[in-house]
Amino acid sequence: MAAIYVSGEEGGKAAFPDARPTLETLRERGFRLAIVTNRAFGGARFREDLRAAGLDVGWEATVVSVEVGSLKPHPEIYRRALSDLQIEPREALMVGNSLAEDIAGAQAVGIDAAWKRSRPDAESVTPDFVFDHVGELLDWDKLMRAKR
Repeated sequence: MAAIYVSGEEGGKAAFPDARPTLETLRERGFRLAIVTNRAFGGARFREDLRAAGLDVGWEATVVSVEVGSLKPHPEIYRRALSDLQIEPREALMVGNSLAEDIAGAQAVGIDAAWKRSRPDAESVTPDFVFDHVGELLDWDKLMRAKR
């Protein structure tokens, strides 16, 4: 598996251009940041992928499916992130591009979810917020200011 896994842009894992500035702005607004991701590799390899993509922004929790033993949309992967952050579902927001994995999975455990519009991969899933460019998240009323 390690021999065929291609990281970075060559593997189709490039960050959206406005991702880092958006994450930095959210941190400035007082939000705590976590990652919940389905990946074949975690640990140092995943963290290197983040660094190479320019997304090493000081994540407070990093929950990788291969390390947890559950893939999104399984509730356990979301519960692990909530536990790591020591917060309740109503205090969290999920952002993702898969209706089936990111949005439905998060909403099933009580987390509001924003969907980056892409090819729909599920029916009857209604995101709490829809956006086309990552920077648009900054206009979501739930992300205007962190509750302290």
